[in-house]
Amino acid sequence: MNPKIFFMLLPVALATVTSPSIASETATLRVSIEGGASNSKFKFSDASKGCPKYYESSLSSEYLGDVTASDEGASKELPIGQPIHIRYHAMGDHIVGVGPGVGAKALRTRALQVVLSSDAEVRITGFEDKVPIWETAGAIESKPATACDESMPSPE
Repeated sequence: MNPKIFFMLLPVALATVTSPSIASETATLRVSIEGGASNSKFKFSDASKGCPKYYESSLSSEYLGDVTASDEGASKELPIGQPIHIRYHAMGDHIVGVGPGVGAKALRTRALQVVLSSDAEVRITGFEDKVPIWETAGAIESKPATACDESMPSPE
């Protein structure tokens, strides 16, 4: 084999063998918001090691990405059998991110923790005091994301 081709393919081969997302099973989660929302997203964080810090960076191992919020919905492939936090983020919200005076615990009050066993759906049907009212369907277990505060100490 040509050495140039070998060294070009080596990173791809290593990523395929060592990537946990490729090795684990995934399911499709469809998320939507009743009535739609402009400039809004659903953001996903891995909660398998405890309460997430909600850092939104490709360098953060807990950040699983986001999808645009809409009435029609959007799909996201997520790992089966592990806790995931779903957070609704609207541009212009008074809670924009983790910053001075706004910690991960405050963000968790507006998030949902889910564990998928197969494909499922999550929908926001309204708000109460700026906190989403979540509705789920399919092969999914759900509870408020604040449950991780009770079961494990936060890494904050």
